[in-house]
Amino acid sequence: VALHLSGEPNLPNERAQRLFRIIQEALNNVVKHAEASEVSITLDCDQNGIVLRVRDNGRGFDPSAIPAGHLGLSIMAERIEEIGGTLLIDSQPSDGTQIVVGWSEKEKKDD
Repeated sequence: VALHLSGEPNLPNERAQRLFRIIQEALNNVVKHAEASEVSITLDCDQNGIVLRVRDNGRGFDPSAIPAGHLGLSIMAERIEEIGGTLLIDSQPSDGTQIVVGWSEKEKKDD
């Protein structure tokens, strides 16, 4: 696992905890499903918000064909949507997976 941090994450506790849980679930999915040998976590923070990327070199999957009972990705989406953020899942079979979470301070202030 490689960790890359840029800037100071200045999030309220609730948002920081949700972000932690998203990272935790993403890594859990890598262990359970990806058969990956490498994972990178990148967290870019500035005064406007954050962008989190969790990328693996595993077997990938088709995000439109998730079997019933696999709730991890939907739970991640709910957690980030509750704080006004976005979740993007980029994956293809045999090509790894990247999860991108974004949260903008500006968007949250405009609500």
